[in-house]
Amino acid sequence: MPLIQNFGKNIWIVDGPKVKDMGFMFPTRMTIIRLSNDKLWISSPIPIKTQTLKKIKSLGKLSYLVVGTPRHLWRLESWNKKFPELKLWGPPQINGNFITKSVLVGKADLPFEGVLSNNTPDIWSKDIEQIIIEGNPFIKEVAFLHKKSKTLILDDLIQRYPIEKNKKIRNAFLKFEDMLEPNGGVPKDIRLTFTNKEITRKSIDKILKWNFNKLIIAHGKCIDKDAKSFVRNAFNWLKD
Repeated sequence: MPLIQNFGKNIWIVDGPKVKDMGFMFPTRMTIIRLSNDKLWISSPIPIKTQTLKKIKSLGKLSYLVVGTPRHLWRLESWNKKFPELKLWGPPQINGNFITKSVLVGKADLPFEGVLSNNTPDIWSKDIEQIIIEGNPFIKEVAFLHKKSKTLILDDLIQRYPIEKNKKIRNAFLKFEDMLEPNGGVPKDIRLTFTNKEITRKSIDKILKWNFNKLIIAHGKCIDKDAKSFVRNAFNWLKD
């Protein structure tokens, strides 16, 4: 597998190490976008090797580190130490509306340039749109659209994993959570944290009006065609 995988015009993905959650190991992934001014916008950065970093630097100028969910804030620390000049942007919870260890670490140690909102910053609005997926009092994930490649970027809300041989417990758990291929979708435990489905539906309806046909997710297999129908089906539970 290549270190850096091209996912469309001016957009790449890099797979990272697996992390443990709920007793299982899950893959990680970051997204790289080269903006119109040749600056690089990096979402949910992961630990990488020197060879990969050199390749990334050849794509453009390292400029922005972005995290769209508080669950990924820990990913910023090593990159900030190595590249303190990069501008950090985090989810709404870095204002103190959500209390977890990762958020507290982010607030205490990381110099955020800005907080992500429904208003896309001018510095990347020519290339990217963004929206907060509302209706969840615990986690406000930010969705992004890369216009040129027609790609939707999500972090944790949609996950999909392959069946693995000799791992019956893992496979059964993923199937129960609706995260197992060939389908996959919003995990059931995450669905339960959405307390205002009407507001969430409005957020998803706005996303579905975006012009995209590909989907990048941080955990599991991405989709390179007909992604809009997949995303629409993944959020059908909002109609219940």
